[in-house]
Amino acid sequence: MNDYNKFLEAVGENVRRIPRLVWLLAFSISVPLVAFKVAAWPSVELFGSSFKFLAAPTIFGWTVLSYMSVTAIIGCRRRTKGYVWYVGSVFVLLLPAAVSLGTVFMLSDQLSENIRIWIILVGFLITVFNNTFLAAWPISQALQMRAVSPFLVFRATRGHRWGLAIMTMIASAAGKSVPGLETADEFGRAVLLGVGNVLVDLFGFAIVTSSTATAWIFAAANNPALKSESGEESRAGLEPPAG
Repeated sequence: MNDYNKFLEAVGENVRRIPRLVWLLAFSISVPLVAFKVAAWPSVELFGSSFKFLAAPTIFGWTVLSYMSVTAIIGCRRRTKGYVWYVGSVFVLLLPAAVSLGTVFMLSDQLSENIRIWIILVGFLITVFNNTFLAAWPISQALQMRAVSPFLVFRATRGHRWGLAIMTMIASAAGKSVPGLETADEFGRAVLLGVGNVLVDLFGFAIVTSSTATAWIFAAANNPALKSESGEESRAGLEPPAG
């Protein structure tokens, strides 16, 4: 039986489990960055080069909020070691795209245009696959605080893979739904686009974190070995999906 309908419903329900504090912190990250871009209009392109120092703390902030949200949804304690496993796993999932771009950048003079395109395309497709069907892998490793086979996680997606694919498409479409501020031809439009970008940031964050937590809940229902040894998640009031 395919559980993708139940999966999509669960994602919507789990968005409401994201703590208010996380919403507030997410708002406090997104708004200042967009406000800086609006203030820099029409030289929005200069923002990226002028505020490169904000990249690392911004990425750190979003990963912390993601970990806080996922652990709140599944009902487990937050641990520093668990966060390290979580964020490390997230970066591993993104590694194919980073490696392909780095390869093309370093060997651009030695590769033909077609080869460069193929390398980037393959890296991109592997990364999309990773983030779609291995969404539960980072939190599985964070709960176990040890290496968990990604093949184990993939096998546990049986029955809800369509749900995972649909959520990936929704998140991707949301990210492209509002144009960048550089497309604005007047300041008022830049402000409106800025508001839209904040809403997209928050919506995308909620969808991705809820999908991640829901992916783990469904995967753990298929394979209880993905739960922590303490079994603390079972006390969170979350029932696994009916088979």
